[in-house]
Amino acid sequence: MLCISFSDQRNHTVPLSLLSGNFYLLISTDQLIEVNDRIDQNIKNFMKTLPSEDIYFEAVREIIKDILKEYIKKRINDDPELKAGIADVLKEFIAAKLKEYDSMARMARITAKIGVKIAPDSIKDEAMDDFVNVFQKEIEEIIKKTL
Repeated sequence: MLCISFSDQRNHTVPLSLLSGNFYLLISTDQLIEVNDRIDQNIKNFMKTLPSEDIYFEAVREIIKDILKEYIKKRINDDPELKAGIADVLKEFIAAKLKEYDSMARMARITAKIGVKIAPDSIKDEAMDDFVNVFQKEIEEIIKKTL
């Protein structure tokens, strides 16, 4: 049997024994507690790097939503009458939106006319150009968003 000892940072003697090819390291309880504390800290640091359980709940919610969407799509595609009803409602909705935008454009035009009528003659042309440009840009943005 080979027995070797060395001193650690606190001058504790730590014997290291070799018995039939195996190493045995004998350490004090202070050192064991210190090693356990380091292991605990490393495990805690590792656990902090893992995503929180919220991400798993969110992933499960998304999967359930996808399953429900597929189920609803299948049910709609299996029922031609329901599919036609949805198409009709969408056509009405789009027509109503276009009518809303048309009404907004006409309201802008009337507002512009009022603004031009009450504006002084010296700034009517400039005000009219500015007013038309502002409403034209807004209406174009609204139309782009819907298409």
